[in-house]
Amino acid sequence: MIGVFAEQCKPEDAKAAFDRISSREVDTVAWNALVSCYSKCGRVQEAMDCFERMEGKRDMVSWNTILAALARAGHDEEARNIFVKMPEWDTVSWNSCPSHDDADAKRKFDDLQGGRSIVSFNSLLNAFSRAGDSNAAASVLDKMPQINTANLAAIVDAYGKAGEMEQAKVVFDSSLEWNLILWTVLLRGYAHNGFVDEARKAFWLMPLHDTVAYIVLLGALARHGCAIECKEAFDISPKRCVAMWTLLVTANTNGGDFVEAERVFYLMPQWDATACTTHIVEITGRDSMNIIKERFFYAEQRDVVLWTVFLSAYVASGEVEMAELVLRKMAKTNTVSWNAMLLCYASHATPLDSKKAFDGMMERNSISWTLLAAAYARHGQISKACEVLVLAPCWQVEMLNSVLAGYSRNGQVWESMELLRFISMEGIEVNEVSFVCLLDGFSHVAKVMDARDCFLLMVADYGIEATERHYTCMIDLFGRARHLDKAEALILDMPFVPDEVAWHAFLGACRSFNDCDRAKRMVEKALELDSRSGSLHVLLANTLSSGDGNEDDVKLVKEMMLTRNVKRIPGVSRVRVGGKLHRFVVGDTSHPQIENVHKELARLEVLMREAGYVPNTNVVTMLGDDGDEERAKEELLCRHSEKLALGYAFISTQPGTKVEVTKNLRMCYDCHDATQFLSKVVGREIVVKDANRIHRFVGGVCSCKNIW
Repeated sequence: MIGVFAEQCKPEDAKAAFDRISSREVDTVAWNALVSCYSKCGRVQEAMDCFERMEGKRDMVSWNTILAALARAGHDEEARNIFVKMPEWDTVSWNSCPSHDDADAKRKFDDLQGGRSIVSFNSLLNAFSRAGDSNAAASVLDKMPQINTANLAAIVDAYGKAGEMEQAKVVFDSSLEWNLILWTVLLRGYAHNGFVDEARKAFWLMPLHDTVAYIVLLGALARHGCAIECKEAFDISPKRCVAMWTLLVTANTNGGDFVEAERVFYLMPQWDATACTTHIVEITGRDSMNIIKERFFYAEQRDVVLWTVFLSAYVASGEVEMAELVLRKMAKTNTVSWNAMLLCYASHATPLDSKKAFDGMMERNSISWTLLAAAYARHGQISKACEVLVLAPCWQVEMLNSVLAGYSRNGQVWESMELLRFISMEGIEVNEVSFVCLLDGFSHVAKVMDARDCFLLMVADYGIEATERHYTCMIDLFGRARHLDKAEALILDMPFVPDEVAWHAFLGACRSFNDCDRAKRMVEKALELDSRSGSLHVLLANTLSSGDGNEDDVKLVKEMMLTRNVKRIPGVSRVRVGGKLHRFVVGDTSHPQIENVHKELARLEVLMREAGYVPNTNVVTMLGDDGDEERAKEELLCRHSEKLALGYAFISTQPGTKVEVTKNLRMCYDCHDATQFLSKVVGREIVVKDANRIHRFVGGVCSCKNIW
C-alpha cells in the first residue's frame, strides 16, 4: 500500500499506512518504501529524516534511494557525502552520484584489494566514463585483469566527453573488433565536440546504422544548422521516431529557416512533450509567445519539464503576471520551476516578490540562494544580499558573483574589490565572470588605471585568460573616460571578432561625446555584424544623427533594419504600487489611469522647464515620415515607459514617498535628465534600475554622476 501511495504521490497516506505497522514489525522493506515515497514526491528532507531514523536497518536499497533523491533535487554536495559514506557501491550507486571523481571514493575502491571483481572494475570504469573523467577511467583500465570491447567503448566515451578526440580515436583503432556500440560512442564523441565533418565520415564508415546512430548524426547536424544535410540523412533513415523529427525542426530553426521549421513541425506524426519542449526552448526570446502557446497546447501530454520551459518563455519575455499564472496552474512543481520564477522576479520585479517566492519553496538549492542574492543586489540592496550570503548553507562562486555585480552596478567598486579579496582568503576559486563584474564596476566610474591593474591582476595572479567580455569592458571603460582613440584601437586589435556588445559600447561612447566622424568611419564594420538586434541599429542611427550627422546615414540604418527584419525591443518599465506590479510600455495606452498619468506629466513638465529642463530630442531618430517636427519628437519622449511609470507612481502614492522603477533597457539621455529634474521638483527619491546600472536621483542629482 505504501508503494501504491508513492506511485500516486500521496506521501501523507503513505505515512499513515506506515504508522499502522506495529513498531516490532517495521523492517527494512517498510522503511525503504517510505523513503522511496518521499523521494518520488520530491520531499527530500522528510526522506532524509526517515533515512537517519533507519540506523541499523539500512541496506543497499536504502542508501541508493536516498542518494538518488538528493541527486535529483540538486543537492550535489550532500549526495557526494552519502556516496562516500556508503559501505559498498553497485552500478545504481555510480549512476546516481552527481560526480564520480571524489578522491575518497577512489581511495575506497583501491582499498578493496582482493574484494574487487571484474564487475566492480566495470562499474567503476563506466562511472568515470559517464562523468567524463578520462584520466581516472584510463587508470582503471590499466588495472583491469581483462579488457573487452565494452571496456574500450567506455574509455572512448570518457575521452569523448572530455573533448580528447585524438586519444579516443587511438583507443578505437586499437580494438580488434568494432561493434555497433564502439562505433556509436566514437560518433557521439565527434558530435558532442562539434567535429561535424568527422562525425559524417564516422557515420558513413559504420557497417550498419541503428536509430541511435541516426539520432546522433542528426543532432550534430542540427546544432550547426545544417538543415539540407540533416534532411538528407532523415530521408534515408528506415525508421523515423519523434526525436528525429524534432532534430529536423531544430536544424531548420538553427539554420534560420523558420518557415521550414514550422512546416516540418506540423508534419510530425505526433507532438510529444519532448518535441514541444525542444521547439519552445529554440524559439524562446524571438518575440514569438503566440507560437510558443500553440506549441504548449499541441503537446499530447504535458510533463513538469514542458510546463517549466513554458514558464521560462514568459520569464524571458518579462511577462511576470503570466509566469505567475503558469506556476499556479502547474499540477506538479520542482526546484527548477520555482527557480525560473525566482529569476523572473529578480529580473523584472522587486526583491520582496523574490523573497516571498523563496520562502514558499519546499526545496532549495544553490541556484535558489544565488537568485535571491541577485534580486537584492540588482536593486542596490547590497546589505540584504550579504545577509543571504551569511544564511546560505554553502557558497558557490555564482552566488558571490551576483553580489559583486550588485556592487559594480551600484558604483561601489572598492567594496567589490574587498569582497574579491575575502573570497580568495576563504579558498573559493573566482572565475572570469568575477572579473567581468569588477571591470564593469570600474567602467561605470571611469577609473582607467584601476581597471588596467585589475585586468593585469586577473591574468598574472589568478591565471584567468582574458575573454571577449573582459575586452568589451575595457572598450566600454575607454569610451566612458573619453579615450576614444584607445577604444577604437582596442576594438580593431583585440584577439576576438567584436560582437554586438562591443560595438554597442563603442558606438555608445561616440554617441555620448558627439564624435559622429568616428562613428561614421566605423559604421561599415559595425553593419557587417550579422545581428538582428534592434538596440544596436537604433544606437547606430542615434549616433549618426548627432552632431553634424547626415540623414542619409540614418536612412541607411533604417534600410538595414528592413532588410534584416530587425525589430526594436520595446521599452518596458515596472513600478509597484499598493502591492501590485504595474507594467508600462513605450507609448502605452492600455493602462486604466493613462489619461491621468499624461495630465500629471504635462503638469510636471511645466515645473521642470521652469527649473531649466530642455527636452533632448536628438535621441529620437526612428520616427516615420512625419517625425521631423520638434514637437512630435517631444511628445514621443513624454511617452517613454519610465516616465509613464513615474507619472503613475506620483498620482498613486503619498507625496515624499520613495519611488522605484525597473526598466529592461538603458535609460536614454532625455529620460535621465528629466528624472533628475523630477526628483527636484517633486521632492522625492527616485530609484531607476535600468539594463546597465542602478540610478538614485535625489534633489536633482543622480548617483551615477551622469556616467552610465
